[in-house]
Amino acid sequence: MADSDLPVFSFRPNWREGVTERLSFMTSVARSKAGSEQRRQLRNTPRRTIEADFLLTGMERTFWDLFINRLGGQEITIPLYWCVVAIPSALVAGASDSVLIDTLYQEFQEGDLAILMGDDARFYEVVEIEAIDEYGLTFVDPVSNNWPAGTKIMPLRRGIVDDFGDL
Repeated sequence: MADSDLPVFSFRPNWREGVTERLSFMTSVARSKAGSEQRRQLRNTPRRTIEADFLLTGMERTFWDLFINRLGGQEITIPLYWCVVAIPSALVAGASDSVLIDTLYQEFQEGDLAILMGDDARFYEVVEIEAIDEYGLTFVDPVSNNWPAGTKIMPLRRGIVDDFGDL
């Protein structure tokens, strides 16, 4: 999958400040002299914007600085933070190719990527989703690292970081 070659935005948001998701639709409105309107969509899907604050200290702050300076406006993959699920049982490196989680109302998709996140932004693993059912996810390949129960998994989407706010 082509997205697996993109850099991964693996930083966790500060939930105290909240995470904001905005959807922007692009519509053309043609008005007649009689006052009636005709509306046409100009995008197939809405543009999704995610805004969040991040609390970074120590090595994670250094990793942030290096990551942001390397980006240069290129595409990356970004976690959908509101779709976070804690895995109920440990995943074993080289052996676990699926995880039992509730997928109802989540944005995981077959063929897309998901991220397993460790305790800080430097420790994560990206997995490709082969199949989804109501009992969980099956990965294309087994995980490369051991992940304890309680590890967070989230879907990834392609995006661009276009505003870094106050650094």
